Amino acid sequence: MATRLTAGWLFLALLTLASEEGQPEPVLTVRRGTLQQRVLLTGELVEARGEQIIVPATPTWQLTVRWLAADGQWVRAGERVLELDGSRLAATLEERRQAVAEARTALERTRAEAAIEDKGKSAAVETARIAVERARLRAALPREVLPLAEWEERQLALKRAFASLATAEEQLATSRAAAESDEEIQRRALAKAERALTATEQALAALTLRAPRDGLLIIAEHPREGRKIMVGDMVWTDVVVARLPDLASLQVSAQLPDVDDGAVAVGMPARCTLDAYPGRVFTGVVQEITRVARQLTRTTTRRAFDVTVALDSPDPEVMRPGMSVKVEIDPPPRIGVLLAPRAGLRFSNGAAFALLEDGGEVEVKVEACSTQECEISGGLAEGAVLVARQRSRR
Repeated sequence: MATRLTAGWLFLALLTLASEEGQPEPVLTVRRGTLQQRVLLTGELVEARGEQIIVPATPTWQLTVRWLAADGQWVRAGERVLELDGSRLAATLEERRQAVAEARTALERTRAEAAIEDKGKSAAVETARIAVERARLRAALPREVLPLAEWEERQLALKRAFASLATAEEQLATSRAAAESDEEIQRRALAKAERALTATEQALAALTLRAPRDGLLIIAEHPREGRKIMVGDMVWTDVVVARLPDLASLQVSAQLPDVDDGAVAVGMPARCTLDAYPGRVFTGVVQEITRVARQLTRTTTRRAFDVTVALDSPDPEVMRPGMSVKVEIDPPPRIGVLLAPRAGLRFSNGAAFALLEDGGEVEVKVEACSTQECEISGGLAEGAVLVARQRSRR
């Protein structure tokens, strides 16, 4: 019985193989015709306008997220949306306060020392003035009433008194100038310390970020991790941590694979369907296409152009940034062009090759493609026969 079953299965297999080999393979012929494309893109809703909430500039450029509002939460103007850890700034604040106190004490000490020195120098000037007056009185007597030697001595004493007064006044002026310079230095040091204290206080106050207006809060992605920012993450100055998008400005950001370069052009109409609302279609128009394709992720070699589709009538009631969207674009038909079956073409490193019936290949230039055919220019003539990629591998 087992032998008869095995023989039966073998017979069926041979019969199936024979029938498969007997089937004629489809003929892939190059022809002239009309190429009707339909380009399908995937993308997401993004806002064209809105406010950004960024990490403020602080003395410590790197900060930790201590608290964060929920992503997608509706917030009011002035409502707290994010708090950054200010423990290091708090320690810096105490240092700044101590520096201000020390600078103020140094200024007061400089003023007190200057006042004491000025009092001494002023007293010396007053003493010198009294000495001048006394010497003037003594030198005022006529020469005839005094011996010549004494009169000359009194005249010399008057000159010495004037010299001593000039010296005392010069010392007083020098002392006051030096005191004023020292006080100015201390005043500037105090002003600098006060500015640093004010900046630290303002930085601490700025660590609580608030909504600039009413709106939907969207938490931004971490610039290095490729995910939403979370509590405990390290962020730094000028990093966007959240957004308040203008829902009336929503548009679609999609990706066009680089192999379909040229299939979409600015101004083409588009139909957009939200994955969350498959029964609704939103019309729009291709607004922008980047000139250079970018690598989609760090771990793949696939590249794509960024395509922006402006929606004719966005619906803020149902649309939210980040929703996935399917985009359908129908380029104008290309009439009377040379068409090659896509199954008979091989694409490699940005080039296209037609698989000939004799087993050879010829490079062709592909202008555009649909799901079944590609418009080609050069390399093949109308009526040429190609083979499918699967057959060429046998």
